[in-house]
Amino acid sequence: MLKQPTRTHETDLTDDELILLDGMFVLWDSFTIDNLLGENFQEVTELEYCHSLRREEVVKTVNVFASRKFVVLHPMTSGNFQISLNSAGLKAWEDEHAPDWDRYCSHLMKIDYDEDDNEEWSVTIFSPVLPLIYQFLDTALECGLLVDVQRDQVEFNHRQDEVWLGWIEFNDFYRLTFPCGPVDEDMEVDWELYETRRNWWGDLMELGGLPPE
Repeated sequence: MLKQPTRTHETDLTDDELILLDGMFVLWDSFTIDNLLGENFQEVTELEYCHSLRREEVVKTVNVFASRKFVVLHPMTSGNFQISLNSAGLKAWEDEHAPDWDRYCSHLMKIDYDEDDNEEWSVTIFSPVLPLIYQFLDTALECGLLVDVQRDQVEFNHRQDEVWLGWIEFNDFYRLTFPCGPVDEDMEVDWELYETRRNWWGDLMELGGLPPE
């Protein structure tokens, strides 16, 4: 099941501050104050929970995070600023959620176009554990999350001593890219089957509902 991840209370962050940090983890390298406001937070982050902070409290928290070097503020010509999460913020996030990185597996869809302007879809699945990628792929195909994956045309990328998001260090990190069929919102996905098979996490809601090994 999907749910808000639990916290360890290893930091002095309030629950609302940690929820803001969760949103920053999702958005990571380029977001604004408006993205973090309560009325926008869930839509922008796709999290199913939200903080209770008013605008002035969000601004104050971001400034406190900047003073603690959790985030970096990048001024814009409009007078506003872009925000990016820093390594200290990532460490605080990791201290609070204690994620099992050996069970991390996520994916990204991409659309390219050929010379005749036809769509060419691909999926990149990434994880520090190679067998987990294939477990995800098998489940995604069976439940309908992915279609027409061409396994024999895989682009295999393996890096050692990978530093991810400027903080997380992996001895090994794999990215496998496959051509695949188009994916749209109207596709019927058997999410019950997906959750039954899932022993990985790829986002915060999956982390919160990660079943025991």
